[in-house]
Amino acid sequence: MSSPFEEAAKSATAVRRLIDRATPANGCAGDFEGESDRHVTAFVSLHLIASAWRRGAEIETRIRSLRQVVECHAVSGEFDYLLKVVVPSLGGLADFLNTGLMQVPGIARLRATICVAEIKTPPGPRPPRATRLRRLHGDESLAEAAR
Repeated sequence: MSSPFEEAAKSATAVRRLIDRATPANGCAGDFEGESDRHVTAFVSLHLIASAWRRGAEIETRIRSLRQVVECHAVSGEFDYLLKVVVPSLGGLADFLNTGLMQVPGIARLRATICVAEIKTPPGPRPPRATRLRRLHGDESLAEAAR
């Protein structure tokens, strides 16, 4: 029988393999314009502290200002908001969650789910992935991700 730490390591390895296999065609985590440029898409669920609802407009304004957040939806259920986040790397996601998102006053907890394949996307023309990411993060973030 494996220990909980061994099981966690196996899970992390499995997720890493899925991310490594992802391609531009399935759209979430993978290569674009060369193998050294990477990005990660994650869906982040936010739960606000009870008193934060009085400051909802302020919280939403702060979330809108975070360039890594490409979509934000108010939802019902266990969480209050669902965000779609695009960052250059897994390390970039950790940095964004810890130093960006969790610094927004009123957030009690969050849960991030990493996208490993995009199954269906909205119809219509979309700019190339690299162009979308450069708009979100600027060329410096992509260069940093390639290092």
